[in-house]
Amino acid sequence: MNDIVLSKGIRSNLLSLQSAAEMQDKTQVRLSTGRKINSALDDPLNYFQSEGLSTRSRDLSRLLDNMGLGIKTIEAADNGLKAITRMVEQMQAGLRTALNSTASNAKLASGMDPVTKRAVDYLTNGNLVGSSAVGAPGAFAAGATLQVNFTVPSNPAVPAGTFTITFTNPMTAQDLVDQINTNAANNNATTGERYVNASIDAGGRLIVDNTTNGSLRLVLGGTGVPPNSLNTLFGTFEPPLPTSTATDTGVISAVTNSTRAKFAEQYNDILTQINFAAKDAGYNGTNLLYGQTLDMIFNEDATTRMIVRGVVFDSAGIGLSLNDTRRNMQSDTEINAALTKLGDSIKLIRAQQATFGANNTVATTRQEFTKEAVKLLKIGSDNLVVADLNEEGANLLALQTRQQLSTQALSLASQSDQAVLRLFS
Repeated sequence: MNDIVLSKGIRSNLLSLQSAAEMQDKTQVRLSTGRKINSALDDPLNYFQSEGLSTRSRDLSRLLDNMGLGIKTIEAADNGLKAITRMVEQMQAGLRTALNSTASNAKLASGMDPVTKRAVDYLTNGNLVGSSAVGAPGAFAAGATLQVNFTVPSNPAVPAGTFTITFTNPMTAQDLVDQINTNAANNNATTGERYVNASIDAGGRLIVDNTTNGSLRLVLGGTGVPPNSLNTLFGTFEPPLPTSTATDTGVISAVTNSTRAKFAEQYNDILTQINFAAKDAGYNGTNLLYGQTLDMIFNEDATTRMIVRGVVFDSAGIGLSLNDTRRNMQSDTEINAALTKLGDSIKLIRAQQATFGANNTVATTRQEFTKEAVKLLKIGSDNLVVADLNEEGANLLALQTRQQLSTQALSLASQSDQAVLRLFS
């Protein structure tokens, strides 16, 4: 081809045609791909900037999937907490119903004043030691004793227990209660179990009961014991004790209340279901109610993240156990202690729900933030490389027109060469 000599006019028009064809090819590629920059050769700066934005957008898009899984994991744990809360509330309802049935353990409780129809409450009015007037504050003298005898049927190591409280001056009813409850012989040093529980209820009644379903006997002795001494402490017994004397209650035996025993069985059954609910509260292999931890990553290089720490919220984890019903809920003391534990459990669960709720709020906020970031990155990437199809369409039309004009000009330029040929014809 280099041996062919073209005239100046033909070569000029040929170059114009070649240039138009080349630009037409580029425009057609842009129209077909929708991109004005398809490789680093087109525009290295914009190409690599666009690729960087697109890469980060893809990385964040993959993290969005993990964020979604993490949010569902937190929601699954919260759903488990709701189920556990409902079961704990059912346990509370059962125990409150059990309280409506009569306690059948060995128990002494001061009765109601037949005149005022209220609890005998003079024991709470001051010092028990002082005056010798019967039924009045200070009815006991220093040196009087109260012997507490009890049995623990289910514990062979404590076949029978006895301890003595000595009245001192001053000494209030609450002091008497505290000395009964804290006596070493009345407490199992290994398990922390208290055999005989003393209390003064909201109505001012003095209550002493054997929480182990064993027997109970109180004997007053020593110096300074007034007549009708037991009535001084308890008023009229509730229920009345037919075999009691002025200073000896006689042996009070326990019987089993089948209604309370059934509620104790229900309590234990629900404990098992709480364990199952905690075990089944996982999602995608992570269980926040069984001590596992969720690590949520929020950016592509893992420099921002949130660690959601799990808890062990089976029955033991929320402070409940089979020991709560080891005496079959026969005593009010045992039921009230269990109700206190259930109340504490609900507080613990609600606090954890608040924690998971805060974690979920952070996770969903970051999820929405990341979605917006992905959208902005895609727009920024497209702005660098995406072609304006309207502009490229107009360019193609102009190039086609230019190509036609160049072809016509080439035809005109070739006519002068043809005129030379006619000289030899």
